[in-house]
Amino acid sequence: MNAQIRRRVTEKEFRLAEGHVFTREEYEEQGAIYMGSLGMAAKAGYHTPAGGERLKAPVTEDEFNNITHFAMFVDCYQDQCLQREGHTRRPCLPVFSRPRTGETK
Repeated sequence: MNAQIRRRVTEKEFRLAEGHVFTREEYEEQGAIYMGSLGMAAKAGYHTPAGGERLKAPVTEDEFNNITHFAMFVDCYQDQCLQREGHTRRPCLPVFSRPRTGETK
């Protein structure tokens, strides 16, 4: 994937997460369940807010207020990582359960 396109896609993921971009430790402190990488979460039927839009099932305000699962954005660029206490951390995004194509909830 072209680097410029990949950066725009990543920025859109962060923007649609509406300020819910945290480290793994920060999510775990909130009691959320770690789903692995975004790809692993998607295989299990969990998608980012941008993924929900692509599936025509956008995340609701209630879902954003009650985040229970998250996944790590492992393939972002170094400058998109989070800085915490002098350390660089991979960003994590909330993920939400969505039916797979052809399935119903």
